[in-house]
Amino acid sequence: MKITPQNIKPKKRGVADFWSWQLYQWVLKNPLATFIHKDSEGVLYIGTGIDSEGWLHGAELRQICGHGQKLQTWAYRPGSVKGLENITEEFWAEYNLSGICAIHGDFAHKWKTLNDYRSCDYCGKEETRITKMVEKTEWVAA
Repeated sequence: MKITPQNIKPKKRGVADFWSWQLYQWVLKNPLATFIHKDSEGVLYIGTGIDSEGWLHGAELRQICGHGQKLQTWAYRPGSVKGLENITEEFWAEYNLSGICAIHGDFAHKWKTLNDYRSCDYCGKEETRITKMVEKTEWVAA
C-alpha cells in the first residue's frame, strides 16, 4: 500500500479530523519514512525502517501525532528498542479504516451519542451506557 500525503490529508489546515494533521505533516516532510514498527510493549514507531546495521531512524508515532509536537527524527541504536516488528501494511490498512483511533485508541474517539448508546464516527466502535449499583462498606464510630 503506497502512502502519500494526498491520501491522508485532513480537510482543514492544521486540524485533525479522521486523519491526523501531524501524521500528514510527517509524511509530507518524510515521504520515504512511512514504515511502522511495534516494539515488545506495543509502542508504535514511524520511520525509514531498520537499516542493515539494525538502526531505526524515525520517531514514536504517538509522540509526533500529538497536537503541536515537533516532527523530529531520532536514530535508535540496535537493541535500544526491544522486539521490533514491522507492521507497516497492517497499520496503514487499519489507519485507512479507523483514522486517528488507530494511533490514539480510546483517547481519540469522536462520539455520536443517542440516549444510552454511542458510536465513534471514526472507527465505528459502539458502546452502551449501563448503571451499576455498587455496595460500599464503611467503618463508623460506635
